[in-house]
Amino acid sequence: MKTYAFPFLSAVFLLAGCTAFSDDGTPSVHKGNDSILSFGKLGSATEDAPAGGWVMLGDQYTYVLDKGSSEKLSPIFKAKLKHPYEIKFAYSVKNIKKAGVTVWQEDRRFSTLLCLSYPHADKDEEKTLEKLAFTSSKGEKTPFRCINLDGKIYQPAPAAGSGLPLHVNLDIHTRSSDKNLTIDVPPLSANIRPAMPPVRPLHF
Repeated sequence: MKTYAFPFLSAVFLLAGCTAFSDDGTPSVHKGNDSILSFGKLGSATEDAPAGGWVMLGDQYTYVLDKGSSEKLSPIFKAKLKHPYEIKFAYSVKNIKKAGVTVWQEDRRFSTLLCLSYPHADKDEEKTLEKLAFTSSKGEKTPFRCINLDGKIYQPAPAAGSGLPLHVNLDIHTRSSDKNLTIDVPPLSANIRPAMPPVRPLHF
């Protein structure tokens, strides 16, 4: 998994939508939207993620980040800054303005690109952000960083409700090796602890 810098600018779910085919011949199914409502942390380990790992709570799914993705986010969220980060999800660096996540039907894995910017940095904060691998593109003063996040999806957590602070909408593209559009999404056995990081949505 790579970290990118880029100029900043449940049970069973039946996937409905328009089917297209990717370059490798794999069906790619567009399925409406999800909305990321909040973040949290795992209270206990799962088979794929450690206790204390980061979780994104959505309307449609709970997104449990794998160990590597959580390790990339933790120092950023722990940094002592005066203002929240602005965040945006995208499919990829090449598709930066499309807010979305890719889900693989066979193993429930997901992948998305999380871009964070910090538009209010003073000199001390700029030093902190540099240590966190934030950069500024030519002609831009806002430090930013884009990170690939990977993990697995589970049924939406009971804590994911409309009163939570984030409402970041994103499209879901589901890929399958055949035309079976059903994903068997289990409940998450681990409990989730509230752990809202200092973020707010960026709309562009």
